[in-house]
This record gives sequence, C-alpha cells and structure tokens, in this order.
Amino acid sequence: MNKILYFPRGAQICITPQSVVTDEFRKKIRKAFHDYTEGTAKAYRIQDKLAFIDRIRELNYPVKGEELVTEFILQIFNEFGEVNASDLADRESVANIVDAAGRRAFSGWHHWGGNHHLAEPACKFVAAAIEEVMKYDE
Repeated sequence: MNKILYFPRGAQICITPQSVVTDEFRKKIRKAFHDYTEGTAKAYRIQDKLAFIDRIRELNYPVKGEELVTEFILQIFNEFGEVNASDLADRESVANIVDAAGRRAFSGWHHWGGNHHLAEPACKFVAAAIEEVMKYDE
C-alpha cells in the first residue's frame, strides 16, 4: 500500500505507512523551493512561500470541474433514473457543484489517500515541507 505525494517543481515522494521524513527529502524541498523562487526579488519571497505551500494542496487535491459535473449527473441519475437539462441549468445545482469543489480543495490532510495509515505520514511530509519553505532565506 503506497501513494505518491506531490510537491511543486516535480518533487514527489512515495508514501507508505512506514515513511519517515529524511534529510534527503528536506534537501529536495529546499531545491524545489529555490528553483520555484529563482528570479523573484527577495522582497517578494514571502509571497512565493505562501504560493508554494498552496501549490502542495493543489497538486494533491486536484479539483476538476468535469469530474464534479459527472459525479453530479450520476447522482441525479441514481436518485431519479433520468437526467433532464433543467437539472443541469438550475442555479442551486451549479452552486452545489461549486461548493463541492471548494470542500474538496480544502479538505483536511487526514483524508489524503483515503487511508489514515497513509495520511498520517503524508501529514508529516507536508509539515516538513512547510517548515523548510518557511525557514528558507537564501
């Protein structure tokens, strides 16, 4: 049982229930952030730090409109046995899809991978990545 945890600039790590944060991982994150912020004036570094951290969530909790709409259509079909155009044009229905996207994008890390045996070590890697990015000062 394992799953890939993604970070900006192509950094990634295979998470298993036994995964532990290593110095090698921390170096990989520092390099990824160095490359991410290269060319940005130091005065704007804090913005890069926050954007890098946001990007970790985006990479690991992708929110794809097509998937959400498909899920919505299947839900209607499963409940009523048919889908009408009016079901898709209803403002409340569209709002529900947008709300679902927001919830998915900001779900807690304990939901990562769908298994708490993977989510717990993943949280430690994300926390370590955030630590490395926040203390970066080259």
